[in-house]
Amino acid sequence: MEEPIRRQWRVADGGDSHDTICISGLDWGGDGPVALLHHANGFCAAIWKPVARLLKSRYRVLAIDARGHGESDAPALPEGVHWTRFADDLASIAEQILIETGRAKIHYGIGSSLGGTVTAIAEARRPNTFARIALLDPPLHPGDGWIRKLEIDPATMRFAKAGLANKARHRRAIWPSRSAVETAWKDKSAFQDWEPEAFDLYVEACLRDLPDGSVSLKCRPAIEAAVFEGITGIDALKVAAQVSCPALVVHAMRGMFPKAVHHLFASRFSKGSYIEADAGHLIPLEVPTLCSLILEDFDSGTPSGPSGATGSAPC
Repeated sequence: MEEPIRRQWRVADGGDSHDTICISGLDWGGDGPVALLHHANGFCAAIWKPVARLLKSRYRVLAIDARGHGESDAPALPEGVHWTRFADDLASIAEQILIETGRAKIHYGIGSSLGGTVTAIAEARRPNTFARIALLDPPLHPGDGWIRKLEIDPATMRFAKAGLANKARHRRAIWPSRSAVETAWKDKSAFQDWEPEAFDLYVEACLRDLPDGSVSLKCRPAIEAAVFEGITGIDALKVAAQVSCPALVVHAMRGMFPKAVHHLFASRFSKGSYIEADAGHLIPLEVPTLCSLILEDFDSGTPSGPSGATGSAPC
């Protein structure tokens, strides 16, 4: 697979500022309609490579580094990483790509974790940006009322958010070398289900070389933590109700979110579908082949999911 081309787009910084910031991304090429990919919190565009390689024969594949991630500019905290800011960035980039390509809509918006919820918000805020969207184990907080109706322990949902933010905030940011990172992380449970290539991409692309030979996380721990803390500021069910294009919600069977929450979310889209994938939360990093098959089947209107996926059906 040829190496992707590094791209850059200017987007509004947001809030009261009239400034712009630079959002970076990768363009893997391809002759088909555009698929625009958004990564999970703390990651970057490059981690999509195993999936992009599989999708490229069918789509023109592009992925962005969200603000504060990868090679993109870092915003001010905490307001600079509100989830609507990520969504407006994505929609603005989509608009620029449409002008460039002469197309009316981005054929496929695809997001992993944070990227999934952000893609839905982008379509809700700027309808007709995407012809269809797929949300891979999107993080949600449906509100305490729905949590009680679904018989989910509210403390569990609050602990998950607080625990992820606290862990991110205390994450070690600077290491003496990439080899030191590999040695420290390779046996950690968080990476055990990843494809080896995905782990290598994370170490290579999500760390920045420093002048003294050490490396640092491209996404600062404070930014990652602030993003996790923003989940309760989003009414995901209201977002879904504002999206009219076909939308697929993929629930990770070994992920961190209750099945009932994702099924409820899928049911709120006017053209929502739901499927379960035999994977952990970071589906593109764990099962890229299954991930690409699920995405292609949804685009094709295939009524049943591929092997390793269950429950594919309109809601």
